[in-house]
Amino acid sequence: MLLLVAQGWRDHDDADALRDDPAMRLSISSSAGLTPLTEEVGLASQPTLSRFTEMLARPENLKVLREAALELVGRNLRAENGGARRTRITLDVDSLPVEVHGHRPKAE
Repeated sequence: MLLLVAQGWRDHDDADALRDDPAMRLSISSSAGLTPLTEEVGLASQPTLSRFTEMLARPENLKVLREAALELVGRNLRAENGGARRTRITLDVDSLPVEVHGHRPKAE
């Protein structure tokens, strides 16, 4: 899902078009060689991605995701600084505008 967004695909419907794309299958697989191309099962479908996104957006999951993100940042900062705490940190947050289509409730 992140790879789709990073490549500029706009919505989950694009996942259906790319489900059997060889480059996409190879890029996300943990299998060696061309094994992902011989597997019958393609990548996640639009309905699967929608259910996954809905599950992640639940309040109890958002809390866990926030905590995990902060933990990962902390680990990376400590690793870069030889395990010592930093005295200064600059947090640069860029927004990624995501265009939505239709007139769904809460769509911006």
